[in-house]
Amino acid sequence: GRACAIIKAPWVIVTVDGGPRLSSRNQLRGVVSAVKAGPINAEVAITLPGGAVVHAVVTQEAVSELGLAPGVPASAVIKASHVVLGV
Repeated sequence: GRACAIIKAPWVIVTVDGGPRLSSRNQLRGVVSAVKAGPINAEVAITLPGGAVVHAVVTQEAVSELGLAPGVPASAVIKASHVVLGV
């Protein structure tokens, strides 16, 4: 059968190439496909090689500091305890 992983967007950490090395094993590399700015936070969409999209909620300051914009390579880092599996 098929399974899906459910992860709340605020639990996703976004990194860019050249960032610190992390101990988390769940690092999904992709490309930023959209950045939707809000008053304080922004929603960042990262499209993975297979076409799946991971969304993260980060501060506007993080968007600026990391240079997040469509086309920028980025990774979604997810702590294993924040993943809920559905079947």
